[in-house]
Amino acid sequence: QSQEEPRASRMSMVQGENTELSESQRQRRAELLEAARQLFLKHGFNKTSVAAIVKAAGVAQGTFYLYFNNKQSVLIHLRHDILMRYLAAFQNEGQNNPSLASPKGADAKLTATICNIYWAVHEQRELIRVIRDASSSADLDRTWIAGRERLAQPLQALLEEGQQSGDFTLQDPRMTAYLALSLFDHLLFEAFEYNKPAPAPQT
Repeated sequence: QSQEEPRASRMSMVQGENTELSESQRQRRAELLEAARQLFLKHGFNKTSVAAIVKAAGVAQGTFYLYFNNKQSVLIHLRHDILMRYLAAFQNEGQNNPSLASPKGADAKLTATICNIYWAVHEQRELIRVIRDASSSADLDRTWIAGRERLAQPLQALLEEGQQSGDFTLQDPRMTAYLALSLFDHLLFEAFEYNKPAPAPQT
């Protein structure tokens, strides 16, 4: 892709709008994200430069700025990837616990979902640590808020199913879904990382 590409097209790629990217462009962005992820995990966010990312990805430095405004915006994409893994956990009940395969009833489905969330947080804990340690960003906060909106929908639907069947007694399934998501994102990570308030399995 040419360095003279119109600014509007560049901005659409920075914002991550897949409809504006060709397959080869999506692949190139994925390669940059993976290079950044590996370097962030190895050296930390602050000690990783854009120059190091493009070198690891095997592209020119100008190519980086066709897809990202700056290094901080890479975190937004990585945070989004984590949120999509959480969303997948809602859609794969029983995947990580054979005894809960094809669970019946809202209560069993919720248990299976929590087990999947547990493993999703466990698998992503090092990257979550990098994102937490990086400088705070309003864009990162907006990414989490948007992701939480998507995650809350299937959880709210599951809670409403349990409310209708009598499995759960809830006043506000939507608010309960949001509170549960905060626990997933913060409490489980802290349990894995610091054994607080208890080791992760107990938490």
